[in-house]
Amino acid sequence: MTPAARLLAAIQVLDSADTLRRPLDAALRDYFATRRYAGSKDRAAVSDLVFTVARRRGDLDVRLTESGVKRTTAHRVALVAGTAGFGADDTYAPPALSPEALTGLERAVALPEGRPRLPGAFEGRIAQRFRTAGPGQDDPAAHEQMLAEVASLLEHAPVDLRVAGDRDVARAALAELGLVANPTPWSPLGLRLVSEGNPSNFRGILASSELLRTGEAEVQDEGSQLAALFVQASAGHTVLDRCAGAGGKALALADLTFGKAKILACDVNAARLQSLEGRVRTDAARKAVTTEVVPPRTGRLSGRTFDRVLCDVPCTGSGTVRRAPDLPWRLSENELAETVRTQAAILDECEPLVAPRGRLVYVTCSLFEEENDAQAKAFLSRNPNFHLVPAQQIWASLGLSNGPDGGAPSFVRGGTLLLSPRRSQTDGFFVAVFERD
Repeated sequence: MTPAARLLAAIQVLDSADTLRRPLDAALRDYFATRRYAGSKDRAAVSDLVFTVARRRGDLDVRLTESGVKRTTAHRVALVAGTAGFGADDTYAPPALSPEALTGLERAVALPEGRPRLPGAFEGRIAQRFRTAGPGQDDPAAHEQMLAEVASLLEHAPVDLRVAGDRDVARAALAELGLVANPTPWSPLGLRLVSEGNPSNFRGILASSELLRTGEAEVQDEGSQLAALFVQASAGHTVLDRCAGAGGKALALADLTFGKAKILACDVNAARLQSLEGRVRTDAARKAVTTEVVPPRTGRLSGRTFDRVLCDVPCTGSGTVRRAPDLPWRLSENELAETVRTQAAILDECEPLVAPRGRLVYVTCSLFEEENDAQAKAFLSRNPNFHLVPAQQIWASLGLSNGPDGGAPSFVRGGTLLLSPRRSQTDGFFVAVFERD
């Protein structure tokens, strides 16, 4: 692909994702599926430009508006990559820009870069988490924390691995592949690859590694590892992973219990469970994990009880913006409201499945109050026979690292666990653990 063709490809991918309201990685995959001529360097260059424009979209739009230029995908790409390829003598080049647009883009380029930005409603929900002032009152401290959270959300996510065996052995194996990895700061299971560029560049090397082929290591964000640890499953426990998806946490639980728990991984989507079955590689996972497709509201699990019920529910994914910087621009109020209703329904479905003295572990990868603390409080109000197990207590019992002041880290101190890129250097996760009295 020529440089101009790469510009056109990026514009087409971004426009497709916007129009069809679908994730960028899906739009990229579909685009290149019909363009086999594109080489690996072309794919990498287009993908990098697409994600760069998505990460900087908020600031790009401010600069375009201030310069009198219409906020279009082509203009955003031109502001990031330059205008040289537009209207090039190339069959696969973006159309030439108008003289007015070129003049406006020159003004926009001259403006200093602003702060990282997300849609106002999204930023408002992030700020809400930190508010201490009364309704209608300004809260400068909450605003400053929001700005820091947003900046962290728009950085590249590192590549974390969960190691089933000895971390030092895994580090040595990675070093033989030319990869440097350090222990994750909080999870005793994790390694974080050290990168000076885009961490996604590691994926090709990892895909062919013996560590991943045998299941001795899995790509899994440190936050997801901590969520699995918070289940506190033990040998002999029966465990239900109600929304297992591709099964990262179910596999972690199998390895944590050395294959001596019985783990039922359920999901409404058969394709996701097939993906999980293909990832069952360690002896522990083969011994512990079974799968079952369970459509919603069918009562198929009724009559069964479990010592641990993990509800890693569908959510907005607002904590995963580092990996999906386009997500905030796709998220609608209706989608959020429907997601909150679905989460409550899953909790109510799972409540009778918890054995006496058993635990229900509620997990989201969201930073929004409506999906997190509000859901936890509503569940407890509907179910007075459950109580919240303080996150500080679980953190201490797991023997996890303390914060700089010697106490539990700040993201553990509210009775629940709220991780974020800024606070814990992980994806955003919320964990609340309820125990039946």
